Amino acid sequence: MHSGTDPANDKPQQTTMSETPETWKALLQAAHQSQRPTMIYVLGAIDTGKSTLCRFLHDHLQRHSAVAYIDCDPGQSTIGPPTTVGMTLQHRGRELLQAPLLRFVGSTTPLGHLLPMLTGILRLAEKATAFQADYLILDSSGFCLGRAAQEFQIHLLDLLHPAHIVALQRGQELEPILANFHRHPRMQIHRLPVSQSVVPRMPPQRRSYREDRFRSYFAHARSYRLSTDNLGLHGRIPAADPMNSRDLLIGLCDREHFLLALGIVQQIDWPILQIQFLAPPFPVDKTAVVHFGSIHLDVSGVQLMGQRNTLHGGRSRYSMATVPRREPEEKKTPSAKHPPAERKSHDARVPVSGKKSARHFGSASDERGGSRAAD
Repeated sequence: MHSGTDPANDKPQQTTMSETPETWKALLQAAHQSQRPTMIYVLGAIDTGKSTLCRFLHDHLQRHSAVAYIDCDPGQSTIGPPTTVGMTLQHRGRELLQAPLLRFVGSTTPLGHLLPMLTGILRLAEKATAFQADYLILDSSGFCLGRAAQEFQIHLLDLLHPAHIVALQRGQELEPILANFHRHPRMQIHRLPVSQSVVPRMPPQRRSYREDRFRSYFAHARSYRLSTDNLGLHGRIPAADPMNSRDLLIGLCDREHFLLALGIVQQIDWPILQIQFLAPPFPVDKTAVVHFGSIHLDVSGVQLMGQRNTLHGGRSRYSMATVPRREPEEKKTPSAKHPPAERKSHDARVPVSGKKSARHFGSASDERGGSRAAD
């Protein structure tokens, strides 16, 4: 499940009981006294130490019980590769599953992918209960600030019904969410302060973490060609244009929509009859559903946006350079057929006046309202 590092701080975190805050000890005691199965949902913005607290709870509870750890962060995932939410199940240090269960979200940010996030987390929790986990520990993403994020968390908590909601906050930033469960008869809210030892990571560090995870995942990728006969296709299915599909990230899923492997599209035959893609070795014959994501990826782990270039014998990839802006209109000679006020780009990737240019994903301005979901 864990690599021994905290995705919030990217360094080993070992906490002995003598060093443990009293609030953490009280939370652990409350978990022990709860009727099983017990779900604990840890809520907080980025850089609040959620993963460190979740690991503390997991490491102590699994000594005597079967504990499911559900990682709900598709941007800084610790169980599966980025763009996924995942689950492990352990008891006394032993893995009870042959491999972690994963669900494909389609992006490194929940924004624009709230339904896959919601469904994926719920399906993982259902599986944990089916596998008779005594405890379910849900390590939430940092997606909790702003109206869209608050609504998502409220509806997710309403569906999950955790016995314990653990709120790590610096002030009152989580109260708009918590206020909806103050009087809930079966949910206990624990408000914990953020530890001063939490070391924030900057966006470049978080982007580097994602790239390293992607690069490691695709290190031994090979090319597959898959017929779409009798397969389900859903998600951000691209338009019938090779430029829209090449390097697109896809999820190859089994009949229950759990992820078998991530793939990077090389070519799609239109209409979609066959898909050629790069993926690590996986049981391709078990593929029942192809879930199209919304990001484009190089095998080096870099998320791609902007102009496409043709490199290495025709293999297409995106340029990291920003798409150049149009020349000022006064430098152009408008044609009668296309006056300036009506002229439109035939390439949706080329920005028009007043719009932001396409850019490398993960920059400091990759927010679209609310919190930095990918971080």
